Amino acid sequence: MSPHRTCPLTALPDPVTRFAAALLILALAAFAGAGDAARGVIHRDGVAPLNAWIILENLDGVRYSIDKDGIQVAEFKRGKYIKVEFKDESDNKAYENGLKEIAKERYDTAVKMFENAVRLSKTFWVPERALLKLAECHLALGKPDAALAAVAQFEKQTPRSVLLGRAITLRGRAALALKKPEDATAAATALESRAELGAEAPIQAKVLKAGAARAGAKPADAAALLETVFTPDTAKLMPNDWAEIGLTLATDLAAASRSDAAYAVVRQLAYSGLDDSVAARAHLSWALLLGNANAAAAAAAFDHAALATTYAKGLPSVNTPATALVKRLASQLDKDPAVSAEDKREYRIYAGKF
Repeated sequence: MSPHRTCPLTALPDPVTRFAAALLILALAAFAGAGDAARGVIHRDGVAPLNAWIILENLDGVRYSIDKDGIQVAEFKRGKYIKVEFKDESDNKAYENGLKEIAKERYDTAVKMFENAVRLSKTFWVPERALLKLAECHLALGKPDAALAAVAQFEKQTPRSVLLGRAITLRGRAALALKKPEDATAAATALESRAELGAEAPIQAKVLKAGAARAGAKPADAAALLETVFTPDTAKLMPNDWAEIGLTLATDLAAASRSDAAYAVVRQLAYSGLDDSVAARAHLSWALLLGNANAAAAAAAFDHAALATTYAKGLPSVNTPATALVKRLASQLDKDPAVSAEDKREYRIYAGKF
């Protein structure tokens, strides 16, 4: 039973009050749709966090109850609070398990977890997030049509969700994967045209436009767009996306013959202090940028590839290519007369660990 539906009308003192309460409950039902309220914390600027039962959050604001029985109902309009943080409950275990599978790049398993979360959850917020994570997994698995289906379901069920901007972004990414840059550009326009979607929306719009430029074989234009959003403000607002932007930017800069700028980006990412997966991917990108044109470049690339394997911790997307690169560079350096016998021995020892 939803916490905001548990107050019996017969417990109220008089017919007028009961009638008013009935109207309130009908309004809540219209506002919240289906689903139970969820425990959460509302963060506001300059005041202590507010523990509450969250009835619904959407682009209009957040409606909540202080008590579990849903008697004291109130709301904050958008802009009057910073964010809502939902508490870990048994209802979202499938969702949490899906996130763990994503962290291990086990996307097939994660898909099953998120499908369960969409189907079984009784709160409003879990299915919203699970559908978007489902779309992300399908994109990682090379299934953009399935990703679009998940986004379409999200937009049909929750057209006023606070995550609508992320859904539009995923729609644009799927379009790029389907080689439809015009659809990605349309998604970017949608993000830019709606201020209510939040501060992330115009940033993601630039990323989609860069993707369209890249699809048109214009890496310089793509890099120019990404440089405008690879900023400290973006890093603070959306650190994971900032790292992704940087890795893509480095590739575009290299393709546009701006190697020094590309090195500066991967260096910044490698030592950004974000999680190990970011460092792993940055060091691998650094190694690939260095290449193997001579012994010095190959030796430096070997070091960064080795660092990538150290940070990767079982991430196949990094560990597999980084390990292959370590072995290939070790073999090349072993045959290079410019490399000392002692260094060759060290390269062989390290490469032999894999």
